[in-house]
Amino acid sequence: YHTELLKTASLKYQNVRGYLANAGLDFYAGKSHKFFNAVTNQQFNSPSDSSLYDFALKRIEPQVVERQKFFMTLVTVSTHYPYYNPDNGKRGPRAAWDYAFDTLENFMVHLSLVNYFDNGILIVTGDHRKMRPITEPEIERYADSAEARIPLLIIGTGVQAGKIDQRY
Repeated sequence: YHTELLKTASLKYQNVRGYLANAGLDFYAGKSHKFFNAVTNQQFNSPSDSSLYDFALKRIEPQVVERQKFFMTLVTVSTHYPYYNPDNGKRGPRAAWDYAFDTLENFMVHLSLVNYFDNGILIVTGDHRKMRPITEPEIERYADSAEARIPLLIIGTGVQAGKIDQRY
């Protein structure tokens, strides 16, 4: 497999660049990559999700055409606090999540257009839960696992559409 990681935030944070340099990836890039030079920064002074997805698509399409096996990780920051939607300037969790879902949906449409889903799987998850205190309803619903809950979507070939698995 060809392996890549694309991130809109700086690779200097927590020495991510050093970690990636030793991880054996074939390619990695953060917000300082030349692709993002003409992009207006948004959340955390980083390029938007839509620009990250544009960058990823430019790298994905040739690999799909060449039938190259690859694993690409994309790291976004748009749903981090303070919540903000760069498309309309609205603030709040709903605004940020609307932006994240809209850009993800657009990315998926473009993946379909390059026939990515003929053989590919898209996994969408988070590296941590929201950075806010756990609420009583979360504790009531999830008990001890409330502090570790993150979203997970798996979309693509061989994945049953519409199935919701409520297990851990």
